[in-house]
Amino acid sequence: MYVLNPPQEKTLNNRDKLFLVGYVDDSKAYFICSQLIPGTESPIYELTEDGLEKIADSFEEWFIIRCTDVRESYDEKEWKEILNGPKPFTYEEQSIVEARRKFQWQVVEFDKNRNVKILVTNNSNLVLPYLTIGMRTKNPTQDGQVWESGIYLKVSNIQPGKECIIEHQIHQPVFIPDNTEFFQLAVPVPEERYKYWEFLKE
Repeated sequence: MYVLNPPQEKTLNNRDKLFLVGYVDDSKAYFICSQLIPGTESPIYELTEDGLEKIADSFEEWFIIRCTDVRESYDEKEWKEILNGPKPFTYEEQSIVEARRKFQWQVVEFDKNRNVKILVTNNSNLVLPYLTIGMRTKNPTQDGQVWESGIYLKVSNIQPGKECIIEHQIHQPVFIPDNTEFFQLAVPVPEERYKYWEFLKE
């Protein structure tokens, strides 16, 4: 579940102005600008195939409804695992985290066919199977969204102290050279290990 601060302004059918204030999976919460009155609660709508549908009388009510939906999507075993938190990194995984810190990379080329070439340097003492890099649009696309994703570079051939140019094909058409930037992801934490291909076993 995500809450947007500040909200994103949208226009529906070139007519109705909306504020996107949060979303859960495919359920997006909107305020209708014309219904916003200072000092009062405003209803929340979601966009369906039939248009805007009122879901709740306030953002708080919508938030509770969607939190309940999320909770009910897990069985008791899965929910218990969530409450107990993620398992800590093993010694091997922590070694991967430390090695990943010492990898350096630089974009060499990103062409119109969405082929990107990245120079990767392994300054660690390990060989990693992959290196995960963040990727996002610099400016909102036509639908008003700033897209964020990532790419995984196969670096298993780069020995410690060596460097190599890795080529990767970007398949998502929303990422084009003029409106895409690559960025360093945060240091991995146990609850987000699934986002990093470095932990995959080849």
